[in-house]
This record gives sequence, structure tokens and C-alpha cells, in this order.
Amino acid sequence: MISNLRGERCRLDLSQDELAEKLGVSSASIRQWESGATRPSASNLLAMSDMFQCSVDYLLGRTDERKGVFAPN
Repeated sequence: MISNLRGERCRLDLSQDELAEKLGVSSASIRQWESGATRPSASNLLAMSDMFQCSVDYLLGRTDERKGVFAPN
């Protein structure tokens, strides 16, 4: 399950249909991602990370921090 996806979608007041349209996927895909039946592609994870302004790790539930900590180059 993409554990924080539903919360981020609701935070921006987007329906599953609206998010699906923005990502160019079906609303069934959004339902499956939120339920854990399937996982989004890497490109969809990155697009959602940009849209929600949070890290991919946060979307996946690997951290509680919305923003990742990035080491400088």
C-alpha cells in the first residue's frame, strides 16, 4: 500500500478521479494503489512526489518526514 497517498490526495482536496486525470492514469489505478493491490510506476511516484511536494519515501510510508533529507553534493 502507498500508505500516505490517500492523505496527500485529500490534503490537496483531490478526488481519485482528479488525481488520475492529472497523472494520466485510470481512477482504478489510484484505487489499487491506495488499497495496496498494485504499486505505481517509478515515474508516477516521482510525479506524485513533485505534485504533493513530499519525498517518495514519505509516499511509500518509509519515513514520517514529508520532505526527505538530502546530502549536499
